[in-house]
Amino acid sequence: MNAPKNLVYYLIVFGIFAGLKFLFAALETEELTFLLYPLDFVVSILTGSSSVFQIGIGYFHQDLNIIIDKSCSGYNLWLLSFLMLSFLAIPIKKSIAGKLGLILLCFGASFILALLINSFRIYTSIFAQQYTFLQGPTIHEAIGIFINLSFLIILYLFTEKLLYKTKFQ
Repeated sequence: MNAPKNLVYYLIVFGIFAGLKFLFAALETEELTFLLYPLDFVVSILTGSSSVFQIGIGYFHQDLNIIIDKSCSGYNLWLLSFLMLSFLAIPIKKSIAGKLGLILLCFGASFILALLINSFRIYTSIFAQQYTFLQGPTIHEAIGIFINLSFLIILYLFTEKLLYKTKFQ
């Protein structure tokens, strides 16, 4: 890795990450519908449940007795995925346009991946709540931590293997 050569790009990515992270604290549930709506849509399909959006609260699924709100958005998972993918991808391109294009690609890919993984996390939590003896907020958080951390580790290993498979053989 040629860190000094790529330092500007790493700083750009970290600046985007930090800026969006600070922005999250100021965002309300309504301002996160770009994440919450597709997430709710996938959860609705997986569970067969319908929801109602309540201002200031989120998507309420009455038959499941759950609310998909700001804390369920997957925003942090999205940002961490973006940071990790970008840091892995930046060294593979030589040109400025190539590096900036990869940053944009990582931004979009991490958004889609975070939505999918977060939908799986919520579905798993719903399943655990309804069909097992595992109940309560501690189990809900433990499932979230396990799934998100597992996803990040698998994503890192897969991406590293995909990007650098020819370099190390």
